[in-house]
Amino acid sequence: MNLQKLETRLQTLIEVDLLRILPGSNVKDVIIQKLAGVIQHHMDLVRDGSGTLPDVYTLVIHPDTAQTWVNENLLAIILHSITTVAQESGFKFTIAPVITIKTDETKQKN
Repeated sequence: MNLQKLETRLQTLIEVDLLRILPGSNVKDVIIQKLAGVIQHHMDLVRDGSGTLPDVYTLVIHPDTAQTWVNENLLAIILHSITTVAQESGFKFTIAPVITIKTDETKQKN
């Protein structure tokens, strides 16, 4: 799966499921793009035998928006989407992935 397809699939999976818990809210495209980029990079490393898929993903966000992202349902949706995209591309995680949240005041507010 190329980066564009990966990004589109992640966007679709996350946005469809997010409507259940955040009606009317959109996931920022930049988060989807960055997740897709990280997954694609590591899939390329796995293919050439020099790496594995990461099992920890860290979202670095502004403290004012952190409360939104601490929602366990939201994180579960993103994790499910990451796992689904990896499986659809023929990859498996050795350990179930997790998402951590870090705050950084220098990050732009969403």
